[in-house]
Amino acid sequence: MHRADHHRCNQELLVIDEYYDKPSAKIGFTIKEEIVTPEEDPSLYDNAQGFTNYAAPGADRFKITLTLTKKLLDDDSDVEFF
Repeated sequence: MHRADHHRCNQELLVIDEYYDKPSAKIGFTIKEEIVTPEEDPSLYDNAQGFTNYAAPGADRFKITLTLTKKLLDDDSDVEFF
């Protein structure tokens, strides 16, 4: 699947180590990809009131969710971590 170059996410706070001033983890995003259908999100139904396609199901949407994550410095196990 193709990922766009830019994504927006909500502000998050992640404490790495409250009492240690040396790098002890790597920080990045865990990426979750999913398909959202009109049955899951009613806002995807057509809102063209007065036309024959009113309330017709719209196209599925590709949704990417970013979650701020910390991992051990030597952890290379997750390919969805950037």
